[in-house]
Amino acid sequence: MDFKFKHRKNLKMGLTPKEAALAFCRQCVPSFKERQNCKGNKLLDGTVCPFYPYRTGKGRPKVKDIRNNCKQCMNGQWALIKNCVSQKCPLHSFRLGTNPNRSRSGANQINKGVNTPLNKFRGF
Repeated sequence: MDFKFKHRKNLKMGLTPKEAALAFCRQCVPSFKERQNCKGNKLLDGTVCPFYPYRTGKGRPKVKDIRNNCKQCMNGQWALIKNCVSQKCPLHSFRLGTNPNRSRSGANQINKGVNTPLNKFRGF
């Protein structure tokens, strides 16, 4: 990845969806001034760029928006999206519509040790 995000505390963690969308925009339009004036709301093929509202680094894109972009890139073929080999694409880790930086068992880990009726029922 060519782009560095200085505010990241944990360097082992991958990009956030916001950082990935911004890095994708930077690949398309490198200059900030050009990104501000980007006409990505209408692309050459007549479609709308899903990252147009986030081009200046404001807002937070949904992971589903990233998946839809991958779907458009791979002509809607799920097998191609799943087996995508484009490792240099900043959106690659979000292509399946999930955030790899989030754990699925986070709610259970947070509530362990807390004395609540639900945790008593669970046996914590």
